[in-house]
Amino acid sequence: MFDLEVAQGAWQLVWSDEFNGSSINTNNWTFDIGNISYGGILTITNITSDANVLTTTDTFQLFNVTGSKSGNFTSIVGSPGAGLAYSFNPASGILSIVTHR
Repeated sequence: MFDLEVAQGAWQLVWSDEFNGSSINTNNWTFDIGNISYGGILTITNITSDANVLTTTDTFQLFNVTGSKSGNFTSIVGSPGAGLAYSFNPASGILSIVTHR
């Protein structure tokens, strides 16, 4: 028989990172993609809340590509808020919040 309480007590946390704010902690994380070909649908979820409303000054570095870049997403699903839209720049890998037209 397996004793769950004993097993849980045996674990020791050795590293963690909280993902809050508008950027990742670059002391803990790096990201680098050699070559990329964008395509399909980009789905955006869980990047805002009532306490953290997005504005047109917000940007998100989704990809950091050092090699070749081609294509783009066919559409972006999700809403940053009333009167706003997402715009993705495939050359920089940055998702921006823009005024909806």
